[in-house]
Amino acid sequence: MVSFLIFLPHGVRIISVYFLGYKAVLPLFIAHLLLYQFFENMPPYALYIPLAVIGALSPLIAFELLRLCDLKNYYRPNAPDAMPNTLGPPLLAGLLAAIFNGLLTLAILMFNENPVVGLNFLLGYFIGDLLGVAIILGLFFTVRTLLDSLKNNQNNS
Repeated sequence: MVSFLIFLPHGVRIISVYFLGYKAVLPLFIAHLLLYQFFENMPPYALYIPLAVIGALSPLIAFELLRLCDLKNYYRPNAPDAMPNTLGPPLLAGLLAAIFNGLLTLAILMFNENPVVGLNFLLGYFIGDLLGVAIILGLFFTVRTLLDSLKNNQNNS
């Protein structure tokens, strides 16, 4: 049986790097370390730093891979009308980051002989990350579209 949560923090990681780029890595790292302090059933203490590094860097690595492929992936405040900021690049970066994050976390936990890891763990991790990204990006782009349409209606009036 595969269990998963809608992991909204992965969507927050993607939005953070989408807007701030590399400047989001340190706050994301600190947030990961705090997350481990606030909740129960977390991995062993010795794994906090490697897992926090993976969680903080996976979105940046995904966005940088998209940049290397010549995609306009980071948010552009004054995007031209011919190439507006769209949902595709951050969604693709979220997918890549979920893959990196899931596989590297699985590798670290398996290396430390954690009994709960396996394919079911990876699948649940991956699905939860993807759902979190889809919800956060969906909300962001919906609100942005609504605000743009309200602004256009005010300008036309």
